[in-house]
Amino acid sequence: MNYKQRNYCITKMQKYADRDDWIADMLQAPIWDDDSREEELTYLWDVINLPAKDLLAPYSIKDISEMFVIPYRTVQDWYGNRRRLAAYLRLMMKESIDRN
Repeated sequence: MNYKQRNYCITKMQKYADRDDWIADMLQAPIWDDDSREEELTYLWDVINLPAKDLLAPYSIKDISEMFVIPYRTVQDWYGNRRRLAAYLRLMMKESIDRN
């Protein structure tokens, strides 16, 4: 999935409450030039919609704060669902965590 396709999917995601409905519609979108992307779309939905503390597990608030040089209070607010972790940060952080 290239960045334009990913951005299109994330933008459309805001209108959906159900992952399966969103995936079905995205698979029909005119943006694809090759095979089915169901696995990639499922991953994208999960990363964007998981609570921050589940997404960033197994790291603590302090670990995430230090690892990404983000103020402790900001990470604490993400973990407590008082502040939304932006989609682009979710994707970058998840990819970084998965590499480690």
